[in-house]
Amino acid sequence: MTTADKTGFTCGDILLLPYFSETVVLAGANGLNRPITRVNVLEVPDVIDWVRPGEFLITTGFPFRDDPDAIAEMIPKLYEKGVSALGIKTKRFIDRIPEMALEIAERMDFPVFQLPPSTVFSDVVRAIMERILVKEARELSLLQSRFQKLSQLLLYGGGIGELLGAMDEMLNNPVILLDSRDQVVLSPRAEQIVGLSRDSAIWPHLRNEINLGVSFITLEDRRIRAQISSFSDKNRNENLLILLEWDQETSVLDQLTIERVGCWSVLK
Repeated sequence: MTTADKTGFTCGDILLLPYFSETVVLAGANGLNRPITRVNVLEVPDVIDWVRPGEFLITTGFPFRDDPDAIAEMIPKLYEKGVSALGIKTKRFIDRIPEMALEIAERMDFPVFQLPPSTVFSDVVRAIMERILVKEARELSLLQSRFQKLSQLLLYGGGIGELLGAMDEMLNNPVILLDSRDQVVLSPRAEQIVGLSRDSAIWPHLRNEINLGVSFITLEDRRIRAQISSFSDKNRNENLLILLEWDQETSVLDQLTIERVGCWSVLK
């Protein structure tokens, strides 16, 4: 599975679109795997108050026409806000992007694109958002397909062990169920991890050490990222469903799968 498949539409995908054949990456090429979820236009000085994570921010450079060096001050703020990349159309209001701004962007792996003077922003928004929506629709379809497969498994008598086995195969990573009494059910991949067993000393301490959502677990001197979902049984005791990032990186789709499955009443 490619990075683009795992994260949706990325900064690097911009360069694959015919409309952006003359677009150049001036800095931050190591960040081209950053996902883009929307496009926003920067033409006012206080744009920082309005940006959102995952945005590809584009500008004619109008807010910086009298002070191009201000771009260097803005880039760290955009990065902190979670903006994915910046695209600047040169030659209209600014001739070139200051080197200091590019150096900062390069250090932060924050992609900065130079858009040609002929760029029409409405075309940019349309070209990118069409691809984003297509990929999102494709992922939603796959997510629904996963749920149908797992629900049918349980509907026709499959137990928790079979469910974890199916998720193991589906997500290409180990899956673990830790119940409210710290009893453990391991998927086939989890069974194969050396030092990981149902009576492992890690389990009594795990519940107090991890956080829901994304957390980290140390196994065999290896620090593993884990996606953790919580659900309550009929006695309102907390159970944990854990997806380990052991064999490959987990995608947003994988994270949604583990979260939704943890909400199913059939597990309670």
